Amino acid sequence: MDHWQHGGTTDYENLLTVCHNCHNDKIHQQGFIAQWHPGKPTNPDQAANPGRYELQPPDTATTATNTHSDSRIGPRAPPH
Repeated sequence: MDHWQHGGTTDYENLLTVCHNCHNDKIHQQGFIAQWHPGKPTNPDQAANPGRYELQPPDTATTATNTHSDSRIGPRAPPH
């Protein structure tokens, strides 16, 4: 997931549902990253597991000076 303010799109493939506290506290204040884990087929007669997003804590080396490092997220969106 690429955050929209860092160049991410707002289309379906780049959306993630999180509660307000998780979004603000974990992602913006603590620098957590939403990482996609693709699903796997369960067996040939069933639909694939759709996969899931998992919040990953930031690594300590990256966040020692900045808990919301742009280098981990990607380029910023152009100004409006």
